[in-house]
Amino acid sequence: MEQLRQLGGRLLGKKRVAVFLGLLGLCCPSSLWAEKLDTTFVLDIDMTIDMTPCYYTKYNGSGQIVDYGIYWQGVLENNLFDNYHQSCVNAYYRFPGGGYSRINIGIVTNEEGFPLDTLFYACDRVTKQWREVPSLLKDPQYSYEFYDNGMLRGLYYYGKYRDYQVFSDDEWVTEQVPSWMAYITYSKNGYPSKFLHETYSAGGLYHVKIGVDSHEELNFDTWGNYSIWNSTTYDERHNLIQTVYENNVCTHAYDSLDRRIKTVNYDAGYNVTDSVIYTYGHPLYWGKPYLLSLRVDGHPIQDFAPDKFQYDLSDSITYYNDIYYIAPYGSSVEQSYDKKTNIMTLTVKGANYGRDSTAVSQYVLTVKKPESYITALNIDGFSPEKYHYDNFNQAYYCGGDYYYHYVRMGSARYDYKISKYAKSFHTYDIETGILTITVKGADYCEDSTNVHTYTFPTRRIENVHLNSIKINEKELEGFSPDKFYYEFIPEYYGISSDVSYSDIYVNQYPNFIEVSEERDPQSLHTFAIYLYVEETYNTFASYHLRFLPGIRELLVDGVSLSDFSVNKYEYEVPVNYSRERVTYQVSEGIDSKESFDASTNMLTLSVFFADDSTKTTKYHIHFRPIDGVDDFLGDQVKLYVTDKTICIDGATAPIYVYNILGTLVGTGQGEEIRIPVPQAGVYVVRSGEKAAKVVVK
Repeated sequence: MEQLRQLGGRLLGKKRVAVFLGLLGLCCPSSLWAEKLDTTFVLDIDMTIDMTPCYYTKYNGSGQIVDYGIYWQGVLENNLFDNYHQSCVNAYYRFPGGGYSRINIGIVTNEEGFPLDTLFYACDRVTKQWREVPSLLKDPQYSYEFYDNGMLRGLYYYGKYRDYQVFSDDEWVTEQVPSWMAYITYSKNGYPSKFLHETYSAGGLYHVKIGVDSHEELNFDTWGNYSIWNSTTYDERHNLIQTVYENNVCTHAYDSLDRRIKTVNYDAGYNVTDSVIYTYGHPLYWGKPYLLSLRVDGHPIQDFAPDKFQYDLSDSITYYNDIYYIAPYGSSVEQSYDKKTNIMTLTVKGANYGRDSTAVSQYVLTVKKPESYITALNIDGFSPEKYHYDNFNQAYYCGGDYYYHYVRMGSARYDYKISKYAKSFHTYDIETGILTITVKGADYCEDSTNVHTYTFPTRRIENVHLNSIKINEKELEGFSPDKFYYEFIPEYYGISSDVSYSDIYVNQYPNFIEVSEERDPQSLHTFAIYLYVEETYNTFASYHLRFLPGIRELLVDGVSLSDFSVNKYEYEVPVNYSRERVTYQVSEGIDSKESFDASTNMLTLSVFFADDSTKTTKYHIHFRPIDGVDDFLGDQVKLYVTDKTICIDGATAPIYVYNILGTLVGTGQGEEIRIPVPQAGVYVVRSGEKAAKVVVK
């Protein structure tokens, strides 16, 4: 690797900047690609740009390998599961006072010297690699200062200020405090000499980290008391030596000759719990056809050795998928299972297997057949090999659970156990009332015969229905147990058009039947209520509630109509028509349209959901007829009065009859229409666009 020594001053031009930062392994900010960029970047005298992979091998307290992967930029990449785990070696990896031994800073400027970006670069205490500091230090609210030689002298940064309510002098006062702040000072060669990090909660001090060579971390309670729960120490070369975390101790040892780092974790009794070895370059058994670790159900096999190829696990394992292994980098593993002999074979191929077919090792594991029985059930006469029971033929089946393995018969609960690693499934036949529990062995995919079925006849559940439906604690109009579809306007029940689960209340029969309320995926603005048996997917009945759009209030001349109801759609008002005289309110998510028919002097308000116009509710407002009617309904229409009954013959359009105040007193349609009126007086008869006056004596 290239050794960069005593590098300082200014690097001119975008190409130089890009090449230099590329050597550092940094991701260049977008601002670096502007023309004529400049930068100031000072490096420690012994800074090494080391891109060599750092591998880790983790051991348990007995010295067996339990994890294995790559340590890169503060993340452990696991080789076996191909996922990521946070490093627990250094509790303060992401804070310069705890995780880094040295830090440098670079300022990217434009050609006038105006800062465009700031780059932080630090040496990790654990891996000894230089890399970009995490984005925590790139918070826009920070400041820094330098020594004369250009090295970083101090860095101050803090979280954004927040408003907190503080009770002072018998009143609540708003104060602004930062969420956290920190200050770090450095020696001239880049080593941190002082570190302080404070966190604030509800305006008060909550958490403090202090020191460098003697690092302490404190928590404060609501009374201002604190307890030291973490500390770290370093040697004279600023190498991390020990971390104490809640009385658990982690020690660190460095071997610069072999480029190895070993950390050992101890519990409160100073017993070894685990250890991790970091190495550079080739990891353990690179590309060799061996296993590094073999575990059963997460626990290492005690007599495992890479060169031992036969294992009898028939007493400790019942399912081959509960065997875990770790193989070296560059190698590959193939596994096979013989269901007849219960033999699992792990074939490990070395990295050069394609050129040398002898670079292979086989590990043969004998496992126990994974059975598929109910092994225990607290009823009389139970036996794992007895598959039919009549114990529950007078009880209703109420439900069960796959994970905790129980069934409910009426008010009683019956727990049962199954073979280790097997799986059970419930089915319930609503026609016959038979409960079936099927138990499949853990090897079912390889051996489909490893399955056993148990049947339990129960009392049939009949006449399942809802006793009532309430909307916002009000009985649903028109409800009947055998009516399964309803339409209603939510505003009628005192709620908005956006109905929620909490607005619907139901009572079911029998009461142990499960009820679910959910949005109907097939229809907007519809709730579906299902009656079912738990975990069996048997649905007895379903009710559907369709919400209709409606208006919340109707006013004429600013006064609410006394007879208004969201479910009433015809209104008569004794005033002449004027659009400005009518106002109304609708809920959020509802749109409306208006139309006026001069021939009938009627205003129609049409309301509908903004996202679904398939359902429209119409309100009709009849106004007082205007003066100057034609007194003519057409040549073919005959109008006359008999015994306070208005008679119309030959009309082709609907007939509307109003009194002198504009109140609609009757309607009709057909060849011969007879409309009785309550009293003598003058009435207006309308047919289509024509109207005529008639006097009733």
